[in-house]
Amino acid sequence: MSSVASRLRDVLSTGGDEPAIWQDSDVWSWHDLDEVRAALVARLATPAAGQPVGVLMRTAFGPVAAQLALLAEQCSTVPFNPANGDERLAADIESSQVTVILAERAEWQRSALTAACARTGALGLALLDHAPWVEVVVPTATGSQRATAVVGQAGVAIHMLTSGTTGPPKRIAISYHELENMMDAVGHYNTRRAGATVAPRVRPAIVSAPLVHSSGFGSVVRTAYEGRPLVLLPRFAADAWATIVERHAIGYTGLPPTALRMLLDADIDPARLRSLRALGVGTAALDPDLADRFEERFGIPLLPVYGATEFPGGLTGWTLAERPQYWVAKRGSVGRSHGGVALRLVDPQDRTTVIQEGVGLLSVRTPAMADDTWALTNDLASIDEDGFVYIHGRADDAIIRGGFKIDPREVEKALEAHPDVRAAAVVGMPDERLGAVPVAVVELELELEHAGATSELPDEQALVRWLRDRLAGYQVPVAIEIVEAIPRTAAMKVSRPGVLALFGTPADGAS
Repeated sequence: MSSVASRLRDVLSTGGDEPAIWQDSDVWSWHDLDEVRAALVARLATPAAGQPVGVLMRTAFGPVAAQLALLAEQCSTVPFNPANGDERLAADIESSQVTVILAERAEWQRSALTAACARTGALGLALLDHAPWVEVVVPTATGSQRATAVVGQAGVAIHMLTSGTTGPPKRIAISYHELENMMDAVGHYNTRRAGATVAPRVRPAIVSAPLVHSSGFGSVVRTAYEGRPLVLLPRFAADAWATIVERHAIGYTGLPPTALRMLLDADIDPARLRSLRALGVGTAALDPDLADRFEERFGIPLLPVYGATEFPGGLTGWTLAERPQYWVAKRGSVGRSHGGVALRLVDPQDRTTVIQEGVGLLSVRTPAMADDTWALTNDLASIDEDGFVYIHGRADDAIIRGGFKIDPREVEKALEAHPDVRAAAVVGMPDERLGAVPVAVVELELELEHAGATSELPDEQALVRWLRDRLAGYQVPVAIEIVEAIPRTAAMKVSRPGVLALFGTPADGAS
């Protein structure tokens, strides 16, 4: 049995009445989670290692408890995004070949879900927040209220969805072996190491990232593996998050850059966050200027991390011990590689030649890979003499406009330098004559009292004039849309398909 599965079984079976999960005013114990595990086992007949089980992954008690139970039984989770529309959700389910689908009771009000379950012959189970914990909603095709054990892809823990930043999310198989390496890779961020038993009064971890995203999944598994309780925040809100930090005296947690900006905008009292010793920042690039503003306001050290869905546990990160010596000198870095992770740079033109300096495609080898195997990413990076990594965007983000190469981030930074611009996103839109042209969406600062504010908010023409003074002509977007909120994925990354949709353009084939 996988050490992850074995460890989670131990935690669930020995934790007793100690708190395991908080959500709003509700609390569940480790014993409750073990009862959920037993209830699922009873409906899965004899669970087979690798048996694929579908779960609508809302960040709530039922799906979290089910995820931990499935890992403890060494099943293979197939997550479905409950935020998807009915047609897309049904298509995803019907193409997945799962024999059982778990979802909160309220989700089963969606006719598309019950219909997809019936068409595939899968057993539909509602996840409850009290005993008996699960109930049958849709019997199997044969009328059974127990799922048939089916052996899936051996050793796969979860078929994780990618974030969908550049197009429709894809599934990536994450093995139990990779989860074991993940526990080791991130151990240096926590004083409470993997393998410790459940202890009373230990500080919990906040899970505010969506469970369908690798960061949310990783937080849940890692925290339970360490025998620590979780506090669930289904949707990030600055005041609610600060209340959790204050109430539970949280010492360390993680957030995406967008959430840092939301905390600043909400004018949260720094005293409410005084328990935080550090804050991890990942899932998207952290603007050094935003980092400076946040640290100046709250006095909390930030620890940027870098990774991808394909590499559980991440690839690089900062530690508190490194900050005094390197933070200022290595401004903008995502830290150094985790233990056991090897990194190198490859020429972005031929995608083969290893280069020793400059900017290249980042190539990765993790402990889960064979010694002579390297995985080439689409991230452009540089690595300095001390091993600190800098990410310079993605090779597939570049916009080629009639032969001229445009870095979207350079245009975004020029827009965000305007005193009335809160945030900007730039993507390439297909163009028959030029190949691709840049378009931009912009969020404005709606309060005119902020520092540097102009007398009136700018329109598209004013922003174009601003850019023409600061960029080459070919870099200026052909269209700028002012929006209340930039389209983002569940992980708070900018959604490229969502941005293009604002201009009436599908994402397929866009540069």
